[in-house]
Amino acid sequence: MALKLEKMTVEELDDVIAQAQQRKQVAYETMSQQARQRIEAILAETGFTLDELYGNRKRSLEAKSKKPPKFLNPDNSEETWSGYGRMPRWFIDAINAGVSKEDLMVGSARKVRPAAKKARAEVKAGRGYVKAARAPAAAKKVRAGTKVGKGSSKAAKAPKRR
Repeated sequence: MALKLEKMTVEELDDVIAQAQQRKQVAYETMSQQARQRIEAILAETGFTLDELYGNRKRSLEAKSKKPPKFLNPDNSEETWSGYGRMPRWFIDAINAGVSKEDLMVGSARKVRPAAKKARAEVKAGRGYVKAARAPAAAKKVRAGTKVGKGSSKAAKAPKRR
């Protein structure tokens, strides 16, 4: 049956499309039913079950779980982050606003080492001291013309900037 699509109106084309989609659905259902029958015949012939061959797929999907949240958005408690992958926008905004990572941590994720805890208590009590901030990484770069290591005669080369 050859259709002359060029001579059909929009309504006639819509009808043809609808009929083709219905026929496609029937063909798909027939094909899947035949595949099921073949699989059941093979299983009956061999004596295996699908669970024996493939295991319980639902159980294996349930076993894979997300990592537990480590950080919590203080403005919206539904937004959490596990600490893996890309930082969420709310986390970056909070850090830029001066909030510390420890303040954003979920209660169970807060683990303070005993030595750090003791040092903080001493600083609060006025007996301890606060360590100076580390020098930025840019200050640590070796400049051109300086020597590398003790007694080395090789000059370090600074990377070319474009």
